Amino acid sequence: MRVENAKIKITLPIPVGKPDANGIVYTEEAIDNALNNLRAYLPIVYKESADSEEKVIGATGSQHIVSWDS
Repeated sequence: MRVENAKIKITLPIPVGKPDANGIVYTEEAIDNALNNLRAYLPIVYKESADSEEKVIGATGSQHIVSWDS
């Protein structure tokens, strides 16, 4: 039985100033603005396998923290 919330840290590499895998180029300012303006809950998505459909199984709640390491 879990007594307290699990804490996780996820690192997402976002290439700044060059195309990502989808061909989108992000500026440092755009990423900074997106993180600073984050107001909604972050969805928790589960995917059984690479071929299965994604299923939203929850949300982070209002206490999520997103940081930008420059």
